[in-house]
Amino acid sequence: MMIGYELYCKLIDNAVRKLRGEAVTEEELEVALEIKVNAYISSDYIEDEKLKLDMYKRIAEIRTEGDISDVTRRADRPFRRRAGGDRGSDESGSDQGEV
Repeated sequence: MMIGYELYCKLIDNAVRKLRGEAVTEEELEVALEIKVNAYISSDYIEDEKLKLDMYKRIAEIRTEGDISDVTRRADRPFRRRAGGDRGSDESGSDQGEV
C-alpha cells in the first residue's frame, strides 16, 4: 500500500496523540478511484446517443447505494422498452456503477 508523505505524517501524529491519551479528531477523506473497466453501453441496448450520454451521466453521479437503486429503477424501464426488454451483455452496467 502506498500513501503520500502528508498522510503518513498525519497517521503518525494521530497514533502518537492516541498513545498520549490526547483527543484525536477523525477526518472524512475524499477518495477517488480510477479503475479500468469496460463500461461501454452498446447501441444494441441504447441506440439514441443523447439517451446513452444521459445514462453515462447518471452512472457517473452515483455516490451511494441508494443512488444505484434510483438510477437502476429510473433507467431500466425506458431503456428496457427501447431495447426490447433484453439487456444482454450490458447486464453488468449497474454493477460497474457500484464500483
